[in-house]
Amino acid sequence: MAQDKGKDTPEALDELQALRRRVAELEEAVASLAEKETLLREVHHRVRNNFQVIISMIDLQSDGIEDARLLGILQDVQNRVRAMATIHEKLHPSVRATEIEIAEYARDLVKHLSTAYGRQDASPRISLQAEAISLKIETALPCSLILYELLSNALKYAFPDGRDGEIRVSLKAKGKRSLMLSVHDNGVGVPKDVDVESPTSLGLQLVRMLTAQLGGQFKMKRSGGTEFTVRIPLPKS
Repeated sequence: MAQDKGKDTPEALDELQALRRRVAELEEAVASLAEKETLLREVHHRVRNNFQVIISMIDLQSDGIEDARLLGILQDVQNRVRAMATIHEKLHPSVRATEIEIAEYARDLVKHLSTAYGRQDASPRISLQAEAISLKIETALPCSLILYELLSNALKYAFPDGRDGEIRVSLKAKGKRSLMLSVHDNGVGVPKDVDVESPTSLGLQLVRMLTAQLGGQFKMKRSGGTEFTVRIPLPKS
């Protein structure tokens, strides 16, 4: 019987050894990835629990406080934490997720703030126009806080004494390079002594700081109420 040529030759043995090394490397990489995913799930779990602990601590701290102004400050802090926690929850179902669907988040935020700051007569009405835009987490988190500050500000101050009105929220992409976020209300308007370039309120200071952090632009227009517009450049894919 003729022998197979090349069988068990040095070259064939070298190829077999190289293949075995490659399989071992792949097995090691898979094991490492599984370990990292387990660790990331644990981090997600702990961060989520920490958010809940902070929210619960604020609830406990609020008990027994009768000062309406102080209670309002605590509620604002708690809602800011909730805004960040919600972004985190959007990531949690998939540990490999690195982007947030901002329209879905905006709908959740509108619903939450309508309950937190709205009135029993369902006024002011809030309309939302949001395009399906995915943002990386480093953009989504400050963007979510900007939206929270502008919308909560309109709900709290634009319609005093039970006035009726409407708030329009818009999230639109400008090509592939930027995101335009606007909150427009037809309420009483921002006082003339408020300077958007040097705001004194914590909310507007946060908006300016976060917008600058993202390299964006922040504008205010006093026309038929108040319109805040934030333009945020989107990082290249």
